[in-house]
Amino acid sequence: MKILYITSTLTRKANSASIRNVSLINGLIKNGVEVDVLTLNWPINVIDDFLEDSVSDKVKIYRDELFILNKYFNNKLKKGMYLEKNNSFYDKVKRTIKSIIKD
Repeated sequence: MKILYITSTLTRKANSASIRNVSLINGLIKNGVEVDVLTLNWPINVIDDFLEDSVSDKVKIYRDELFILNKYFNNKLKKGMYLEKNNSFYDKVKRTIKSIIKD
């Protein structure tokens, strides 16, 4: 059986839908289904590397451009909203405490 899986959030950061999509696709692959994925071509700063590596190698991923989305993210990048910032010691401690509480 072949499936074309269409989603806008395959490997986007901080998104529970991305985790569900990757898990569902990998489960379909384990059950012998051939899966192709059609998704959006997100900017590199928005993609989660761990999720990107978690997708099975057997999946063919087709990334498509969406003009409105590209325009939106290009404006955000120009304003510096998606650039990594030099975090202070306080921010690192706060992030560590959040991760401990979350676990």
